[in-house]
Amino acid sequence: ISLGLTAGAVACLWRGRQYAGSFLYVLALNHKHMSLYYALAFFSYLLGGALRRPGLVQKFTTVCLLGLTVVLTFALVWFPFLREPGMAFKVLGRLVPLRRGVFEDYVSNFWCVSHVLIKWKRLFANEVMANISALATMAACAPSVVHQVLWPSKKGFLICMLNCSLAFYLFSFQVHEKSILLPCLPSALLVLENPMHAVYFALVSTFSMLPLLVKDGLVVAYGGCLIIFCAVAGLRTDLLRPAWMKTPLAASAAIGVALSALKVAGEPPASLPYLFDLFISAFAFVHFAGFFVFWNWKLWTSYKVADKVVAKME
Repeated sequence: ISLGLTAGAVACLWRGRQYAGSFLYVLALNHKHMSLYYALAFFSYLLGGALRRPGLVQKFTTVCLLGLTVVLTFALVWFPFLREPGMAFKVLGRLVPLRRGVFEDYVSNFWCVSHVLIKWKRLFANEVMANISALATMAACAPSVVHQVLWPSKKGFLICMLNCSLAFYLFSFQVHEKSILLPCLPSALLVLENPMHAVYFALVSTFSMLPLLVKDGLVVAYGGCLIIFCAVAGLRTDLLRPAWMKTPLAASAAIGVALSALKVAGEPPASLPYLFDLFISAFAFVHFAGFFVFWNWKLWTSYKVADKVVAKME
């Protein structure tokens, strides 16, 4: 539901309906707090659009109306929890599970993969680690946020969503394997902009969740869905460009198949029971880091002109 509400919010913003888009995004955020992954992208795009309005009064009015829309929507959603003293804090406490640590199981992000070399959980208390991960996440999001404030554009906004959600996945506190679905939304919306990268990202994202899918008994569904997806994508290989990426994609797919077979049918050493999970997480992490660098480079080299529609938002 939250991804659908977010997609609706994106559609509204593309049509210049910033208040409707803000309303839908706040609903998405309150339905699933992981939608916070997109918050900085929405903030920077809307702020950039407001600052491009003619005249100081129109700029100020737009910012105030956007803020009012957000506050009133939050108030509407949280009203049932505000009637009883302390109830809202109990809800917030469940949304921010600091006791669980910076990560659980084997997720394909920086903290989990680098934990092999740097024992983050032993070096820092959970509260300190939460602050460190927050700073790292904000720093990773900053280039895309600054870009959209300066040059807001529709396609730039989607890339900003992808970069910010990937930054949250790679560096934020207490990331779940399924959180990779959030970057998958803007990546899918960019399929016409770069079909090869959209297909590639979807495959790696699905592969990164394999340890979780094995635990949940979904191996057959995993394999079947990947086969169907690859068959559909292969119907229009002419759209999978640039052509030079087909070779690394095929190589990555081959390694992914091998690691999948190893995870499903192999037996790890008794002294290293999670060795195969680490291989999968590290392999997927390298890809996600590469995508993050690529889309940041793409944003700053290709989108330095603001859309005219941004200045005409209703």
